[in-house]
Amino acid sequence: MALEHQFRARFGGGDSVCVHQVLERTPAAVSVYAACAKIQVRGGGLTFQAGEVVPYRLELNASGQLLRLRAPRDGSLYSGDLQRLFSPKVRAQLTPARRQSLLQALNDAAQASGALRPR
Repeated sequence: MALEHQFRARFGGGDSVCVHQVLERTPAAVSVYAACAKIQVRGGGLTFQAGEVVPYRLELNASGQLLRLRAPRDGSLYSGDLQRLFSPKVRAQLTPARRQSLLQALNDAAQASGALRPR
C-alpha cells in the first residue's frame, strides 16, 4: 500500500502497520485519514516506536492509478496545506473523535498483525 511505503521511507524499515478511512472520492483523487506506526515486539509485548495520524490526498490519473500521494506539511504550513489539499467536506471530518477511532483501529491491527506471530 502506498501509505505504508511512504511511512517506511520516513521512519525507516522494520515492521509497520497502517489503517485508513476514506473521507471523499472523486474521479481525480481519494482523500483518506490514515494512522501508521512502526512496531516492535519484545518479550511477547508490542511497542509503538514511531507513528503519525495524517490526512492524505491520493491523486489519480484517468485510469484510476496513483500519480501522487500528498499530505500537509508540519508546523506553520499545516493549516494552509489542509485548505489547499482538501475540500471543506474532508476538513470537517478531521475530528478528534475520528482520530481516536483511527488510533484504536491501528492498535487492533497491530495486535492482529504478522509481527506478533512467531517467526
